[in-house]
Amino acid sequence: SAGSAIPGFAVAVEDQYGNTVTTDSSTVTLTGPANAGLAGNLQAIAQSGIAIFSNLSLTNAGIYSFSAADGDSSVNSASSTNFSITPAAAVSLVFATQPQNAVAGATLSPVALDLYDQYGNLATNDTSTATISSPGLTGTTSVAVSSGVAAFNNIQITLGGPTILIASDVTITAAASDSFTISPGAPAGLAFGAQPNTGLASATLSPISVLVKDQYGNLTDGSAVTLALASSLSPPALMTGTTTLPTTNGHAVFGNL
Repeated sequence: SAGSAIPGFAVAVEDQYGNTVTTDSSTVTLTGPANAGLAGNLQAIAQSGIAIFSNLSLTNAGIYSFSAADGDSSVNSASSTNFSITPAAAVSLVFATQPQNAVAGATLSPVALDLYDQYGNLATNDTSTATISSPGLTGTTSVAVSSGVAAFNNIQITLGGPTILIASDVTITAAASDSFTISPGAPAGLAFGAQPNTGLASATLSPISVLVKDQYGNLTDGSAVTLALASSLSPPALMTGTTTLPTTNGHAVFGNL
């Protein structure tokens, strides 16, 4: 895996018939892949015709090969078979697809997490479970990682306002998404914010406020609010003043009744 020593890598110096030249003690030099995070000693002295390289490592995941050359230029060079470097254990989470603005209760656009090892390789061999959280979050909030990616396609948030998602995965340090906004839904209910107080006939009452809320309790606009007087008096009492108002930030404040 990435960053680990490549086990049992050796080069044999052979004669023209494929026999190991056990009397050879030349220096063998390896040439490795470029930009692959190659580390270790690329030269080794042959012992009984075998040059052993015991501390080679690569940090970039992929498929590679080595070429070997002898200090004696008359000896033909050779190339190894291809070998694979797999990612190391995942250590970090990154939001590959950030959450987008949405309406309360609506399914968000798909959100994706990438898991990386300490060398920046996508942890394609990871099979853990990733989880996201946020106030008011519902839906499928935990998913299995596949090929280093966790995809969340069925999540909703019912709490309106600016928010973020927090991603976690067992021992990996949690990650935060960019901020996004959940807008309130359509008006679904009313509540009194400031109740009417006792007053004198014909005198202006203390301000009365009415809150307009969506189905999740978020303040919302979009409809006018009308106050009507419920009176058991005979003849019925009359209410004058402005009885219908638009809402501002989910509030309708009646100040001249």
